[in-house]
Amino acid sequence: MRMNFLRPMTTGKVNVSVAGRLRGFTLVELLVVIAIIGILIALLLPAVQAAREAARQASCSNQLKQLGLAAQGYHAARKKFPPGYLGPPLLEAMPPDGDQYGQSVGMLAFLLPCIEELATGERITHIIDREETTPPWWTEPRLRNDIAGRRIGLFRCPSDSPDEAEATIAALHICYKDPERELQGIKLTNSGGGRFGHTNYVGVAGVWGMIGDASSDTYRGVFTNRSETSVKNITDGTSHVFLIGEAVGGIHENARLYAFSWLGCGALPTGWGLGGREWYRFSSQHPQVVNFCYADGSVHAVPLDIEPKVYRALSGMTDGSPISTAID
Repeated sequence: MRMNFLRPMTTGKVNVSVAGRLRGFTLVELLVVIAIIGILIALLLPAVQAAREAARQASCSNQLKQLGLAAQGYHAARKKFPPGYLGPPLLEAMPPDGDQYGQSVGMLAFLLPCIEELATGERITHIIDREETTPPWWTEPRLRNDIAGRRIGLFRCPSDSPDEAEATIAALHICYKDPERELQGIKLTNSGGGRFGHTNYVGVAGVWGMIGDASSDTYRGVFTNRSETSVKNITDGTSHVFLIGEAVGGIHENARLYAFSWLGCGALPTGWGLGGREWYRFSSQHPQVVNFCYADGSVHAVPLDIEPKVYRALSGMTDGSPISTAID
């Protein structure tokens, strides 16, 4: 039987014909695609930024909530909130020099053991005695160069960068110089003497704090100079009174002028209203709102256009004008 085998061809040429050509983008088409991508990015970017800011604002609210719980924990242990700040005794005005500033330590320093910063808290026990009046914290090199420089994440709003400030406000004091109410701030340079740890959160002193003037003291808040406020003193109700609020420290025409020291800045008044980012107002980097923690531990975003009388009423704890928290 004869078998036929297929064998590969070893001679000859193979002709391959191509039916068409490969075709690329023209310059016009490429420019159109780039333009479309640019438009899509422009449309998506604000949404992405808004989502990020919403997340940062939620984180800020959570931090305020933790500080509110820390203040309540302090109260549970001692039957009173920490003092707003250890300023001059006997409601005196802050003098231009000398040792009558008081320790100038703010309420956040008292909360350190309640926020798992026990080691730092133990290093400042000698200056947080309400009964003593010693020189201010910045006169002690160890406090100025070491403790005051601690960066504590819970004290800093995720939407802000306080370390960019040109100077640090070391302490705040509200006083009465007939007929004026005055907020005094002690400024420390951020160069040459080391940088300082900052805070975006300070206690609410009420409209003008506790300054020895009857018409003003009616509208005092929870945190004032050497205060010893207990829950029973908040006669307007804990759900109707500010406890802690946001404050950027001082921004003018987008220039970061000041930031608040967490060690020294304890309380701000609300007498100058809300709106604007000057150092003497509560303020934030969030669009059109400032977060406040109330004395009951709840946190609300307060709009910048809040009615001034409502804002003042929320900051005072004994003014007899309880306002609902349902304002956001």
